Amino acid sequence: MRTLAFTRYGWEMLKDQVRTLSYRNAIMNNRDLFKDKIVLEVGSGTGIMCMFAAQAGAKYVLFPSFTKTRVWNRVQCDLQPG
Repeated sequence: MRTLAFTRYGWEMLKDQVRTLSYRNAIMNNRDLFKDKIVLEVGSGTGIMCMFAAQAGAKYVLFPSFTKTRVWNRVQCDLQPG
């Protein structure tokens, strides 16, 4: 049940375009802070901030996902900003 509630919450967050685009713009307008950096997003939820960090040029993005089994995810970013 907890996962279902989280999914609904995450979906509502993504549908909030003003909030999501504000975060995206803040990250993309500060690419120099992300370029070739290692980014840790704690409480990544939907992972949208991780995607923005990767698009902004982060070398690695680490995002913990806490479920019944504690899992750490790591993405090596080969994305070119643009």
